Amino acid sequence: MTEVTVNKGLTVETFMKEIESIMKSHNTNYLDAVLHYCDKHSIEPETAGAIIKSNLKFKSKLQADAE
Repeated sequence: MTEVTVNKGLTVETFMKEIESIMKSHNTNYLDAVLHYCDKHSIEPETAGAIIKSNLKFKSKLQADAE
């Protein structure tokens, strides 16, 4: 799988790991973890959306968590 780099050297894989870490440490779901990450790193939610859309596995996890 090709590593996609977005926003200041942040890769999709790194972003996913960060989100999963936030989920575990804050006992929260994917959406809240993504929003927390955006707030903490001053990233627009639209940027996070682009990261999520670029990775089918992550997108599927987020959709499943929302249901």
